[in-house]
Amino acid sequence: MWPTALLLGDSQTQLAWQAGGWAQNLAESFVRRADVINRGFSGYNTRMIQTILPDIFTPETLKRAKIVCIFLGSNDASMVETNPEQAVPVEEFGENLLKIISYILSNGVSKQALVIISPPPILPEKWNATLSLRPGPPLPNCKSNELTKTFAKECGEVAKRFNLTFVDLFSHMMDPANKINLNAALSDGLHLGKEGHDALFSLLSPVFNAKLGGSSDIMLPEWRDLDNANTAGSYKEWKSNSNGRF
Repeated sequence: MWPTALLLGDSQTQLAWQAGGWAQNLAESFVRRADVINRGFSGYNTRMIQTILPDIFTPETLKRAKIVCIFLGSNDASMVETNPEQAVPVEEFGENLLKIISYILSNGVSKQALVIISPPPILPEKWNATLSLRPGPPLPNCKSNELTKTFAKECGEVAKRFNLTFVDLFSHMMDPANKINLNAALSDGLHLGKEGHDALFSLLSPVFNAKLGGSSDIMLPEWRDLDNANTAGSYKEWKSNSNGRF
């Protein structure tokens, strides 16, 4: 059965399909080891994702999932006074994550497959300047890095409660030891730029490798394993010794 890696999130995931994006890099790195399926929904918060969750993945897709990444919080972490359209209280955010995780687990996905990713830091002034370029009156600031930090921490608490893999992107990007230039790592103050995509890819790549068995074995035989004069016979022989790589 061909394994899948499911990516569930907001625009941080939807935009990750672009050239150099973390999802695109993972798909390239793990080609023929897993099908990377992107289910990123720009602008969505955990309330919205929870509502549409039954229509996002088919039962068959979930059954084949060796990895499920949940990458939410960038939109939830908004000030309710200035962005009520997306803001979610951090306590409810945690509860929503729990419900999303429970739904996924109830559909045959193992706990070992789940990966919780914290939202990255935010540069409020840069993000607000980006929003101000859009038509209409200037918008009030709705972001705070301290607020986002509480949501990142909540991701870790939820992962700990379920004993799930946690990728703390927020702390990684904020750690001076990693020498990440936030202005370059956040293209518009909110969304990941090249350095941000590279940072998340570097954190997820070993996680993917471990959850896919830690082997470089690819699905289906190399072309040299097939006898051009007897492709059917050589493929049958390969399958009998393939240890399920088909």
